[in-house]
This record gives sequence, structure tokens and C-alpha cells, in this order.
Amino acid sequence: MKVAFLKPDHGGVGGFERLAERCRTRLDQRGVDVSLVGFDARTRADRLHGVRIDDGTRDWHDEYFLYLAATERLDRLDLSDFDVVVTSQPPSYLVRHPRVVALTYHQARVFYDLADEFTAAGYVRPAVHAAAVEQVRALDRGRISGVHTWLTGSDEVADRLREWWGLEGTTPFRASAETTPAADLGAYDPAGPAVCVSRHEWPKRTELVAQAAAGSEGTWELVGGGSRLAWVRHLLERWTDDPGAAAQAPPEATWRNRGTWLLAPDERPAMDGSSEHLGGRVRLHGEVDDATRDDAYRRAGVVIAPALREDYGLTVLEAFAHGRPVIVCDDGGGLVELAAGTGAALVVEPHPAAVAAAVAELRDDPGRAHEMASAALERAHALAAEDDLAPLLDAVRAAID
Repeated sequence: MKVAFLKPDHGGVGGFERLAERCRTRLDQRGVDVSLVGFDARTRADRLHGVRIDDGTRDWHDEYFLYLAATERLDRLDLSDFDVVVTSQPPSYLVRHPRVVALTYHQARVFYDLADEFTAAGYVRPAVHAAAVEQVRALDRGRISGVHTWLTGSDEVADRLREWWGLEGTTPFRASAETTPAADLGAYDPAGPAVCVSRHEWPKRTELVAQAAAGSEGTWELVGGGSRLAWVRHLLERWTDDPGAAAQAPPEATWRNRGTWLLAPDERPAMDGSSEHLGGRVRLHGEVDDATRDDAYRRAGVVIAPALREDYGLTVLEAFAHGRPVIVCDDGGGLVELAAGTGAALVVEPHPAAVAAAVAELRDDPGRAHEMASAALERAHALAAEDDLAPLLDAVRAAID
């Protein structure tokens, strides 16, 4: 059996990219002949369906034209030698093949569940976006019937597919952490830094953590790269110079915007490397290797995952694997699914004051923090014992039958 694992190249490596590679590798280990097939999803096209697209036209809605260009490149792929195609991120599930298994963590979100947030952040004019949304949804609806099985990474994702496409009977696919759970809590210190491991992208809302740190005490660390890293660094520099400004800034104004693109080129801080702010209490690491990331988890007194309506939440799983309690926001989607009811998490409103209060709560009650840390590690071991790959393997076999 020959299987193509179809993956659009968006130019970055995040949680989903690591998950996709792990799934591909484990299918291969189980005797499935798997080939990774990629296609360009980040290069802007000069022509689409024979029509020239100049910079002025593209500027009306860059995301829309990128989506169309990626779909056109997808259609050029010859996958006829493969028995089954496993798709991943959009628009790969639009592939034309008789046997498609869609490993789904999200649609093209700015045209679906984040459509209103996208315009509220100022990325595109509302009237233009409304037209683009209508076109993308029509394109998708016209082609999703070719998928044999939809594997959904969370209830959040299953609900989106039901809401926007009317899809029922999707199959749950719950991935475990990439990190092997620790044997014990190690040198866990509830007074350790509050750590956020996340790419700085919209709407991961790492700005909420930076603002919480600026308005509180103790040490904090933000780990990860991304297009908004310079924006977060700019905010921390500003709040270092004027600590009172953080308390006065409306939280939505810090993240519901175009981030780095609000700054003139000569005003943008460096996009890489680490920096310290607020008298050394806050450290912004930027992009790091896996070992440095794991060290941050081990140092953490608590891990914060502030994203809006996350598809799944590998950050929570990684924190649990290291035996660290987590803080998530109540609109965090898949993050809340993973964290709620475990005894290892605090669920708070998406406000820096609420995040800071939760961090202080655990630092002030080390006994409770240790109990939550133990619950996190227990949950990680329970998840690791499950065969999380079974639904994917079953779906591939069913597509053949």
C-alpha cells in the first residue's frame, strides 16, 4: 500500500508540522509505504487561472490570493501512483484523488471561525473580506465531498466542520505529546518562571502574557519565534520604559491588530535572538532548538497557553509531559478540552490581570501547585499509553477497502 502524506509548505515549523512528521514516520514504522508530498503554499502567484495578478490587486486581500495560488498548485500534483492520500492543512483536503483521508486540525480559519476577528484586527477591509469569504467557502464546499474520512483533532474542530460544512460522523483523532512523559516531577519549583511556549502569531495572543508579566511580579519567559515577535518585543520595551502603560492598555488593543506591521521598518526590534525586559524579570527567547525549549518547560513553575480557539493544543500536552501545571483561557477551544477536568490546569478569562492572578495563585500555594503538577504528569502517562495512531491507520485501511 502506497500512501502520500500531503503537506502544504507554509514556511514555518510549529506544533502541527511536528505532529504531521510524527504521524508519517509512525505509519512508515507500521509497514505502510509513506511518501511525504509537499506543495508551495507561501509564494505569491503572478497569474491565477491565466489572469495576471499585480501587486495592487494582491494588496486587496493577500490571504485570499495565497489560498487560490496554493489550490492551483495542488491541482497540478500527480498522485495517481498512490493508493491513499492523507491530507493535512488547508487547502490539501481539496486534492482530487479517489481515496482521501483528511487529518484535520483546521480549515483556512480567516475565512471561517476567525473571519470576524481578521477584519477586527485590521488585516483587510470588511467588504473585501466578505467577498473573499464567500468565494473560498464556495470553492471548499464544491470539493470536500471527495474526502473518504475526516479525522478531527478535537471537538472544537469537529464542531467547526459541522457548523460550516454540515459534516457529521467525523472520527476523533487525539494525538499524544511528542515528548515522552518524564518519570517524575524532577526539581519542580512552583516559584519558577511563568513560561509561555508559543509562536508569536495572530491569534496566539502571546501579548496577553507579556502584558500580564509587565503588570505583576516574579520571572516570566516567552519562548518561540514568529512574525509578531518584533511586536511583542516592542511592547515589552515600551512597558520597560513606562511600566504604568501596560496597566492602561486595553488587552484587545495589544493583540487584535496587525502587530509588527504597525511599526515602521526602522522602529521594529530584532526578529531573532533573546532579550531581557522589565529589569530582567521577563525574558523573550525567540526561536530556539528543541533542547532549549524543553529546558524552559523544566524550569517552569507554570506554563501559560493563551491562544484563541486553538485547534488542539500541543503546548498543554508538552507541559503535562514535563509535569507542569498550565493556565489556559476560557475561549481557548482545544486547549480547554485538553486541560479542563484534569486537575492540572487553571482556566481563566482572556485578560492579563486574570493570567497574572492565576500565576500568583500557584506561586502563593506551592502545595496546590505540586498537586497540579502531579496530576499533569499522571495525565501525560495515561495519554501516552493509548494508541493515538490507531484511527489514522484504520482510516487508511478503510479507504482501500
